[in-house]
Amino acid sequence: MASMRVKTKVKNGLVEVKLIAKHPMESGQAKDKDGNLIPAHFIEALTATVGDNIVFTANLGPAVSKDPYLKFYYQGSSGDVVKLHWADNQGAEDSTEAKVK
Repeated sequence: MASMRVKTKVKNGLVEVKLIAKHPMESGQAKDKDGNLIPAHFIEALTATVGDNIVFTANLGPAVSKDPYLKFYYQGSSGDVVKLHWADNQGAEDSTEAKVK
């Protein structure tokens, strides 16, 4: 499942990571066309690691919009491999990695 698009770049010892996670992010409060509640379905946790170090964590919830965009920085260098992983409230997970340019 290719649910994350990631871009990285390094400048002055800081790596900028931008990502879009393709996910419906349903709050559980919206209704479908028949008036039935759409079940909650949202990313709960997203983690970024470089080597054995966690460089970013995010706890998301039902208030975050569809296909969330996140941007963060960490001290790193060109050639780093950033591994990203998310898990949602229905047990789905996805991972990807990106090499810093």
